[in-house]
This record gives sequence, structure tokens and C-alpha cells, in this order.
Amino acid sequence: MFPDDEDFGEIIDLIRPLKLNNVVPSLIKVTSDLYALGTEATYPFQRTGGLTPLPDDVRRELQHQCGVGAWCVSGAFYGASDEAVLPLVERMQAHFGRSGKARYISHEEASGHPILQIHIDTFSGRPTRTELGLLNWRPGGGCCWFLPPLPMIGTIANQHQALSRRILREHGLEFITEYVCGPRMGRALHILIFNRQEQGECQRVIACYQAPMAAYGQAGYPISRAPLDFQEEAMARLETFPEVCAAIKRALDPNRILSPGRYGIS
Repeated sequence: MFPDDEDFGEIIDLIRPLKLNNVVPSLIKVTSDLYALGTEATYPFQRTGGLTPLPDDVRRELQHQCGVGAWCVSGAFYGASDEAVLPLVERMQAHFGRSGKARYISHEEASGHPILQIHIDTFSGRPTRTELGLLNWRPGGGCCWFLPPLPMIGTIANQHQALSRRILREHGLEFITEYVCGPRMGRALHILIFNRQEQGECQRVIACYQAPMAAYGQAGYPISRAPLDFQEEAMARLETFPEVCAAIKRALDPNRILSPGRYGIS
């Protein structure tokens, strides 16, 4: 666990050599506070007087109540016994401990914890429905993904974080993210949770999605797994790739039977 939002850049710099040298065989997840506690908690409308987005002081209160920091970093070692992997775990404690901020949480401490158990399940290959709790963060069960890539460079990571937080805040939404980190790129999963039963909130989400798509696109980052409403625009922002996809589709589907007009592929 790391306590502060600004620790994100240092976290990414600490993870990069671990993945470049394959020290950690699994992917490494960096989970934001609201992504973690949102699997169990709901938006405290009574605490905010019905206002959104969530104020930072209330967010910190929720961190304390749920026993999480601003960021949770998780990964896995696999071996024949606890004794076999213990030296690797101790190496990770020392590595992240260089920051002077990291708090190590053992497998035993996380086991059974309503928020942290999900990491054990994920890295143990056990299917879980725990993350579906995020759909209850706000009433109405609305959810869509915004998924740009993240270069594994700390300064850029904090720039991306600041950009996303600002845009989401401007549109009345929370920064709910999980970064799945490889050697050179992280999958920056932003989850936009909203009340789909309120037309005004749905319109805000549409505008909110378009704003970071334009901002990240201007900076040269493609958007993956775009929702249906935004696939055409996301594909149109790319160079060469749409033409390649269209050529392949014409060869395999000359009668245009498969998903006509979908995914921004003509």
C-alpha cells in the first residue's frame, strides 16, 4: 500500500525494472483507492449532501475506514512451498520499501479481507464476482471503460493521472482506475461509474469519455476496447491500422456479413 496520490509515479518506476528483468512472473496491478473500496462501499451521498464528485477529504475518510491507501500494488510469485518463495517476497519488501512509504501486507493479512481478497483470487486463478460490486458505487448500475496505454515512466504516469483526475472531476465523476503493468506499457483501466437511469448523468458520461479520448489522442495514445458508441471515433484517430483491418475484413468477409458497420472498420 502507498498512502498518497502522487506516489503513483514512483510506483511505476519501481515496477518497471521488475518486469523488464522478469523478476515478477505475473503482471503487476496498481489499484486506486476507489477501485478497491468501491467493490464494497457505495457513494456516501449523505456525507456529501448529494453532491458529486467525491471530495478528497471524504475520500481519505473512506480510505481510513476501509483500510486502504491511495494505491495498492499487487503481484504474485509461484513455487512449491512458502519457503521457496519467501526470499522473493522479502526482496519485494526491500525493493518497494526504498520509497519509505510502502506498507507491506502479507498473504495471510490479505486473506479473507473483503477488499484485498480479490488480489489473491486473481493471482490464484480463481474466478470472482467481487469487482462487480463497483457497479453499486452509484445507483443505476451504469459503467463504461476508458482504456489508454501508459508508458512505464513515472513522470509520464503522474502527468496521465493529473489529466484523468481533472477531466473526470470536471464532469462530476470519480477517478476509479486499475493499471495492469507489463515491462514497457501499463493497461490504464479507467472505470466510469454512473447512474444510467438519469439522462443528465448519461450525457455527462458521453462528454466525459470524449474529453480524455481527445486529450490522450492528441498526445499520441490510442484507445482500446472502446464502448460501442465510441468505437468509430477511436478507430478514426489511428493511422494505417484502420486500413489494414478493412483490407483483412474485405478479404475474409467480402459480402460484409460479419458485424457490418461495427468497430469503425469499413
